[in-house]
Amino acid sequence: MLNKQTQKILSDLSTISTTAIISHPITGIQDIDRSIVAFINLEELGEDSFEDFGLMNISEFLNVISLVDNADITMNNKIATIKNASNTTKYYTTDISIIEEAYGTKVAILDNINNAIEAATFDITAEMLDKLKKTMSILKLSDLVIKPEDGGLSLNITDTLTSDSNTSKTIIMGDCHDEDMNIVIDMNNIKKIPSGSYSVRVAKNPKSGSYITKWTSIDLPSLQIVVSLVAR
Repeated sequence: MLNKQTQKILSDLSTISTTAIISHPITGIQDIDRSIVAFINLEELGEDSFEDFGLMNISEFLNVISLVDNADITMNNKIATIKNASNTTKYYTTDISIIEEAYGTKVAILDNINNAIEAATFDITAEMLDKLKKTMSILKLSDLVIKPEDGGLSLNITDTLTSDSNTSKTIIMGDCHDEDMNIVIDMNNIKKIPSGSYSVRVAKNPKSGSYITKWTSIDLPSLQIVVSLVAR
């Protein structure tokens, strides 16, 4: 239970939230305002079925695991037993009912996005993602505006609420099927996405006309991150 790869992903996603419900086969981790949520397919990571449990502090739990070399982890009645040949450590997890309202996730959102109209698709390399984060930090800008431009897509880091804002625009290759698309992502959510390369799908709700984005890790397809947009 919770192999090294799973532990690494959970650690990376603590930038989104330190509190989560760990579920099999799919775990969702979302921030308190539900603007970004990551889904991890634990079955694809080789995890066998286990009892769902809550964590108020993911980092603390992972640090406890790190204290026991080559740990074998089991879960029973909300108590995680972390042991090896010479050490047994017990860790009391959080009652799911305490955190479910704020941090419970619905994996059905992935199906909703997949079934929605595809407005655009593009890839973000790890280098490009890191550059976006660095530019946002240096220029102290709040928004990433994505729209079709020059046969591809423009990624414009700016502040949409300031008329004389600094800007930094990059044109990338991509497929756009909606010439009216002009979406805004909060750069604070971009900062929460773990480093790596992603395939991004922009979906459009045919009824409301609203957009949402899904970021699928190219390096680890079992990780998908849904990022909501800013209303401007």
